[in-house]
Amino acid sequence: MPRKGHTQKRDVLADPLYSNKVVTKLINNIMLDGKRGVAQKIVYGAFEEVAEKTGKDAVEVFEEAMNNIMKLRQNVSVVQHTRYRSRSSRREDRH
Repeated sequence: MPRKGHTQKRDVLADPLYSNKVVTKLINNIMLDGKRGVAQKIVYGAFEEVAEKTGKDAVEVFEEAMNNIMKLRQNVSVVQHTRYRSRSSRREDRH
């Protein structure tokens, strides 16, 4: 935490090739030691392979995969929440 107060969250610029902010965030997560060019080559190469194998637009496949992951994470959090609630109710019944 900085001493001079909170810093504002910076808005990510859209990716130059696909004009998508989520792709930029993916590149930023893959990037190591500030090597943006290397990270872009990795992501764009993977997107080209996905487009060749599926025959669909790579960004559409990527967004569909991200939506599936978000749904899965929501379901897991709901299950964990219900487990937690059931455990606390069991504890109350015992005492």
